Amino acid sequence: MTTLPADLLPEIDRRITAAHSALGTARTGFTEYPTGEALTECETAEATLNELLELRFALTRGVGGAHSRALARARAA
Repeated sequence: MTTLPADLLPEIDRRITAAHSALGTARTGFTEYPTGEALTECETAEATLNELLELRFALTRGVGGAHSRALARARAA
C-alpha cells in the first residue's frame, strides 16, 4: 500500500470544511430565493462535498485499487 503525504489529509479536510460551508450557503440561498440557478448551485455544492468525502474515505480505508486511484486523484487536485 502506498503511504500518504503528511499534508494530504489535512488539505482534504480543509476542502471538505469549505465545501460544507458552501453547501450551507447555497441551501440558504435556495430557501430564500428558490430559483433554478439556486438549485444548480446546491446540486454543484453537494456533488463537490460528496466527491471530497468519497476521496477521503477511499484514502483512509485503502480498499484495493480504490486507494491507489484516490491517491492519484488527490495528488492531481
